[in-house]
Amino acid sequence: MRGSLVENYYTMTRIFTTLIALFSSVLVVAQNVGIGTNTPEPSAQLDISSTTKGMLAPRMTAAQRNAITGPAAGLLVYDTDAQAFYFYNGSVWSNMGGGGWSLSG
Repeated sequence: MRGSLVENYYTMTRIFTTLIALFSSVLVVAQNVGIGTNTPEPSAQLDISSTTKGMLAPRMTAAQRNAITGPAAGLLVYDTDAQAFYFYNGSVWSNMGGGGWSLSG
């Protein structure tokens, strides 16, 4: 009986060590993520590549945007009330369309 307990202990230790090694190697390799590309840019945390589709930012009303608790500086959302992109600059939400230019055509 004692021999099988020791055997089970060593088997479990080997399984645990293998799992730790696998998860550690995945964490080391996954420094950035590419969607639509196998070679994401090294300086980007997320690299999205497509010639037929765009990126869709989270869409919400102004009330929902203002209800975000502790927004991170740089957080980006699309305000459906204002029909504009807003980003959080660390102290207030700023409309990204307020630059005084427009596109027409």
